[in-house]
Amino acid sequence: QVQHNLDAPYEIETTGTLTLIENALSVDLSNTWRQIKIERGDTTTIQAADGVLKLIGPLSDLAFDGASTISTADVPAIAVETRGRLVGDRIDFESLSAANEWARLVADGELLLSPQVSWRFDVELSELDPAVVDDRLNGKLEIIGNASGRLEEGQPLLDFDIGGIGGELNGHPVEGSGKLSFADERLRFDDAVIRVGDNRANLDGSFGKQLELNARVRLLDLSQFGLGAAGLINSDLRLVSDPKTFQASGNIRGEKLGWQDYAVDTLDAEFNLPVTGDGRVDLQLFSAEQGSIAAEIDGRFADDQWNGTVQELVVRRELLGEWTLGEPTEFSLSKARLKLGQLCLSDHSIDGAVCAALDYDFSGPLEFESSINGLPLSGLPQSLPAGASILGVINASASGSFANRQLDANANLQIDGLALVATFEGDEVAASFEEASVNASVVDNKLVGEFEFRLDDATDHAIGSLEIADLFDPGSPIAGRATMEFDDLALASFFAPDLANPVGRIFGRLDATGSLVAPQFAGELGLSNGSVDIRRAGVSVTEVELLLRQSKAGELAISGSAKSGDGFLNIKGQTSLGAQKGVRTEIRLDGENFTLVRLPDMRATASPAIDVVFDERTTRVSGSLGIPEASITVRSVPQTTQRSSADAVVHRGDAATETSRRMLFVDVTTELGEQVFFSGFGLTTGLDGSVRISGDSQSPFQGFGRLVLREGRYQAYGQNLEIESGELVFNGPLTNPALNVRATRTASDNTVAGIHLTGTPTSLSSEVYSEPPLGDADALSYLLTGRPLINANSEEGDMLNQAAFALGLTTAGSVASRVRNQLGLETLGIQGDAENRQLVAGKRFGDRLFIEYAYGVVDSLGTLLLRYQLTRRLMVESRSGSVRNVDVVYSVRKE
Repeated sequence: QVQHNLDAPYEIETTGTLTLIENALSVDLSNTWRQIKIERGDTTTIQAADGVLKLIGPLSDLAFDGASTISTADVPAIAVETRGRLVGDRIDFESLSAANEWARLVADGELLLSPQVSWRFDVELSELDPAVVDDRLNGKLEIIGNASGRLEEGQPLLDFDIGGIGGELNGHPVEGSGKLSFADERLRFDDAVIRVGDNRANLDGSFGKQLELNARVRLLDLSQFGLGAAGLINSDLRLVSDPKTFQASGNIRGEKLGWQDYAVDTLDAEFNLPVTGDGRVDLQLFSAEQGSIAAEIDGRFADDQWNGTVQELVVRRELLGEWTLGEPTEFSLSKARLKLGQLCLSDHSIDGAVCAALDYDFSGPLEFESSINGLPLSGLPQSLPAGASILGVINASASGSFANRQLDANANLQIDGLALVATFEGDEVAASFEEASVNASVVDNKLVGEFEFRLDDATDHAIGSLEIADLFDPGSPIAGRATMEFDDLALASFFAPDLANPVGRIFGRLDATGSLVAPQFAGELGLSNGSVDIRRAGVSVTEVELLLRQSKAGELAISGSAKSGDGFLNIKGQTSLGAQKGVRTEIRLDGENFTLVRLPDMRATASPAIDVVFDERTTRVSGSLGIPEASITVRSVPQTTQRSSADAVVHRGDAATETSRRMLFVDVTTELGEQVFFSGFGLTTGLDGSVRISGDSQSPFQGFGRLVLREGRYQAYGQNLEIESGELVFNGPLTNPALNVRATRTASDNTVAGIHLTGTPTSLSSEVYSEPPLGDADALSYLLTGRPLINANSEEGDMLNQAAFALGLTTAGSVASRVRNQLGLETLGIQGDAENRQLVAGKRFGDRLFIEYAYGVVDSLGTLLLRYQLTRRLMVESRSGSVRNVDVVYSVRKE
């Protein structure tokens, strides 16, 4: 009997028995440990926790069964299990598994301890999570194969035959195979093939003291990798590299390439860089939006450095024109230094030039020089309203040096002839600048800078200056001041085309003090005596006063007022900046009868009492919004407008996408005044009531309240119906209120017919009624024609039948049957599905002629069918509508 506790170097408890059978020792032992720590170096610690190892049998054929949890600092805990036998110098692993949240490995095989250490295993790696490499990669991968190897003179020789790679990546199937081997400190891969969806790569090569790579890449859809790239790339390349030499050759072809905000329609590159002699690189990029770049570079790699010459460089852009390299430019690149000679691109048609030179020692020293002369602003990327343009020519320069943490530099920017020009709805807007410049100098890390923008009226301006004692000292003091004053507000219309005839005075002042690490700002920005016409709303906002003022660090006060129509709007708020809460803005909007819109088909006023709170992640809107007056007239809707099915569910974006966006929370009660009217879709009515609207940007908005229809009338099928009562009750999704509407008509014989609509917009039902009580068909006839069904003609019968189905009457089928019988028609009804539904009416004349007319409920197209029986077997059929045809039908009956 054995019971033993090992205290050092690890705590292991052993229990069991030792038995001597025929001079052979047999064991039955259980070894357990709570935690074993193995230190490797100064930082790496491997822990084996909750372990057990059982040993059973004679030493010549010893069975083992063990498990433990292995963990390190950078890898999730690994659950390890193994079972097998030790037979002489051979260890048979019946099973060996290791699993964590990244993957699961299962293997079986053998390990030989003599005459030399060697091994052979069948391996299966499954549930491999590609998100370990990049969290944008989703899916599960698996690899199966067999591994073998041995130790020769203390050095490992490894072979791994990958029988298959499978699984999926971002929803696309993954396949692959190949062979890996390791010997003489060199890893080799042969016949490696990997496919992801429509993308494939074939690889051969080795990695060790020298890198060799042969690759054939066919990436037909980069978007399938889910890394933000798009397009197609085909490439063949060969690469050989060691610490002393570099050799590469191949080509790269790309189409419709995109990454983030960058896009290239075509990429074409060819390169041949031999070990000795000059190599060459030809590169061409083309983008329909950005233009094209073509370059030719030659050179050689020697003594750990690439020495080359840019022989040709052409940049083409539609608005900029063609800029070409004036003279070949030499450059060199090594691990320690990048040097570029004077490289100049010029456009002789405008006498423009852009030049740059650089000498950068990666250990610190840097010298640079650049200049821009005659570059038109109109050729640069601009995001401007339609009809607007910026004119002017850029002249700029920058030069300097940086060494031993000391920067000396000069930079200046001058825009000659700067002008903002626009035409909006026939109104011309223009602002010309007499001066537009920025200058800065740095001497021994001290920055002195200034800017000046002055309109040609010599009074409107924005000027400023800034000094920083030491750019590289976080505690360095700063001192700056900026002022602005504009009485000509034409600039407002330039950047916001909906604003017309802006008037007022914009003024501002900003003082900067403190240090780089803790700057302090004080100042104000305001608009006084302002007024503006808003084109799309048809209103004039007058007496505009707005002031943003910062009197102490971390707080910005906001106040303002304006008038529109007979009403007013006041705004008051504060923005604060705190170490704990970050940026937070609170704004209060109060007003009464403020005119929002005044157009022929729409007018509305508002009386808000709204609180708006912004922080770094959310926007919260709460309070009340009164609508004292509103009149909305809807003339028509697009013909393609369709109502979604009641079964349709609108999903917002994935949760992961939503959490990265600003959240919006709304809790506002709207109250309608006595002068609110709606006219459209045949309905004319006043509206009363209030609805509380609440919700957020990740869920549908909810409504709670009631709107009442008053003095309403509804026109349909040529009739003007009086709305006896009507209400919309909100108690859930804002877009799906409960309806309860009654509309009536009194006929000349004093019969009162009405329709009662109930339900929701997605599940609407209706029924007709009358006083005195009549059948549904007669009640509907009175409602739409003012007469009983017996007096209806054929045209009115078609209308009644169509109305029964269009209004969703629960008894539409019986109504259609009654109308058909009353009019003596052979057929009368609705055919087809929701997308091609038709109203069909037909009648037989004699024994040979049948006439049928079909009218499309959705497409409003009519089709006339005439069928004439010539003989018992021969019939002529004619159809006319959007397509006309005549068919002759011969029928044969087989017994």
